Amino acid sequence: MKKWWSYLIVALIVMNERHFAKRFLRKHYNVDLTVPIYVSTKILREGSLGIFVMKNAYEPSYIAIDASLASSKNRQLFRRVLIHELIHYALFVQQLPFQDDSPLFHKEVIKHGSLLSGQVMIENGHFSLLDEAI
Repeated sequence: MKKWWSYLIVALIVMNERHFAKRFLRKHYNVDLTVPIYVSTKILREGSLGIFVMKNAYEPSYIAIDASLASSKNRQLFRRVLIHELIHYALFVQQLPFQDDSPLFHKEVIKHGSLLSGQVMIENGHFSLLDEAI
């Protein structure tokens, strides 16, 4: 069973990262964050570290990051995954190509020092960055 303070740490990390997300989107894309940012234990099981979900072709729904990244030791990786998802969000809101394979998305990810899809390897619960996406 998790200790009560681990939930508090997750809540504080998410609150701080949401504040960062608002500033990042405003500064770099002139876009407001209008969706919630969640942490979830299901994302990694689905083969990802973060997801940007849309309600439909015109409305964003939420951003979710895997809960395993919401810790002090994985904080930098949490931020880089969040930036990746924020770029999806910003381009989607601006009705620009936002898919992982889009050249514009790829350029923005590199510009902001985020991660390309497939650039993180997970082995025995440990994360390591690859030089290139697989």
